[in-house]
Amino acid sequence: MSHLETVTLGVSVRRVFVFPAGLARTTAYFCDFTRVLSHLPYLRLITTHAANQHRIRYSATEAGVLHVTFFCDVQARYDEANQTFHVIPLAGMPPVKQEAAFNSITGQGCYTSRSVFRPSGPNTQIAYSIEIKADLPRRRELDWMPKAMVKRLAEDVVRRRLREITAAFISRSLAEL
Repeated sequence: MSHLETVTLGVSVRRVFVFPAGLARTTAYFCDFTRVLSHLPYLRLITTHAANQHRIRYSATEAGVLHVTFFCDVQARYDEANQTFHVIPLAGMPPVKQEAAFNSITGQGCYTSRSVFRPSGPNTQIAYSIEIKADLPRRRELDWMPKAMVKRLAEDVVRRRLREITAAFISRSLAEL
């Protein structure tokens, strides 16, 4: 099989919101990564490698026809001194095999998120950022398009999804409280 040409994506979104609970309750709630993940549409826990080390999957169907899937290995940790919860790429895990078919793309990605907690009266202000990077195989049907255009279109789709993920994360977290 020939080597697949890839498109490298890098997209991030940042939001600041207020959670109606004190700092201790808020950090306990948001530092439970599996709970947080349940509030993120298109992202699912696939396996747990060790404590706070997971493989997650991003999976979405675009325009009703193209199924995009990529896997990310992550580790989660809370930095109490800086009141920051980090989810960062986990090194050393074997990547998934890249595949490109007529209606699907599968590859390996990097997921990073950071939640910075600050007291705000009886509430807690959270600065939340999420970033997804991925090297996805380029479908042969797109060979006629310049690579930069394919990259821009793909990043626009992922950026829209990240905004959707972030908005759902905030609303679902607030609703669960």
